[in-house]
Amino acid sequence: MRNPMAGPGAAANQMAVNAPPPIDYKLFRFFDYKVEPGKSYKYRVKLLLHNPNEGVPSQYLARAEQAKGQTRETPWSDSSPMVSVSRGFNIMVGGIKKASGLTDAKAEVVLRKWDAKEAVEAVRTTEINKGQVVNLPTDKAVVMPNEQSNFPMGQGAPPQETEIAFHTDTLILDMTGGDMLSGVRGKSPTRLLVLEPDGQLSVKSELVDVERYASARSRIKEAADANKPPPSSDEEGDKPKRRGAKDDTAGTKGGLDALKGNAAGKSKSRDK
Repeated sequence: MRNPMAGPGAAANQMAVNAPPPIDYKLFRFFDYKVEPGKSYKYRVKLLLHNPNEGVPSQYLARAEQAKGQTRETPWSDSSPMVSVSRGFNIMVGGIKKASGLTDAKAEVVLRKWDAKEAVEAVRTTEINKGQVVNLPTDKAVVMPNEQSNFPMGQGAPPQETEIAFHTDTLILDMTGGDMLSGVRGKSPTRLLVLEPDGQLSVKSELVDVERYASARSRIKEAADANKPPPSSDEEGDKPKRRGAKDDTAGTKGGLDALKGNAAGKSKSRDK
């Protein structure tokens, strides 16, 4: 029940007691819609705020100048961490086939690309040579799992395929690796020196891509197994017999034994 003797001062005191603690920082979020693939960005911001004290009488302010001006401008913030924008594709190195005779060395890679039209990431395998620009024509590729995909990929769903062109505009300058290591079992990892579309040099390493490469190859193999055509009737006929199938040789053997028995009986009757 409200106390009729309580005045405005009591209400103000109660509000002060229940007031939340002051907040030093508030979240400011913004989106940059002008970023370009393959580039990196750092951001600084400052805010332009409405002056809530504009026009307030000076006797209610700590300083009279607080009532002047419609806005207040904050200092620039510190720089944000570096943010890199994906190029929309990736070249993952898996191994190398050494040069032999007139055949140049070839690197085994998995190409991974984001297809904005279908909202999927697709992968395919290929072999590339030194001096090659990695631009491949439209062909079948396997879709990687993605919750935002237009393809049904629930639990246990078979891998899906899509038609996509892999245009990376990436030039393969050199490749190394695949040499036997002395003192240990194994070969040296494959590395590619590439010229990116923006003119920057970078190194693609088998060691860096080992997990993503294995995951993509596994997905590609699943798709190949799922899309394998059923065996033909001729192939079924070439299969070995199942357990429990009738063995005609047993009957033949029994017939031969019966004939032998009859022949032996006739021979004994002649000897009497």
